Amino acid sequence: SILGLRPDGASNFTHGPVLALDSDHCVIISNGPFVAAVGLHNMAVVATDDATLVLPLDRSQDVRRVVAEVTALGRTDLL
Repeated sequence: SILGLRPDGASNFTHGPVLALDSDHCVIISNGPFVAAVGLHNMAVVATDDATLVLPLDRSQDVRRVVAEVTALGRTDLL
């Protein structure tokens, strides 16, 4: 399992106020806002009170690039 989450019938791992329609093999986590995902495949969506990250699961290594860019913009409050 991912982060202690169990997959649904479409192999989605979700947490929080999330609705996944016609989506499969996704990780969708919300710590605040309602997230509606439609027609996604193999995607990660992480929503917090002040930021949202969306990327294909096979590009998860690129989160480091996001962190570097956000830091360079002086927005360490988002990390």
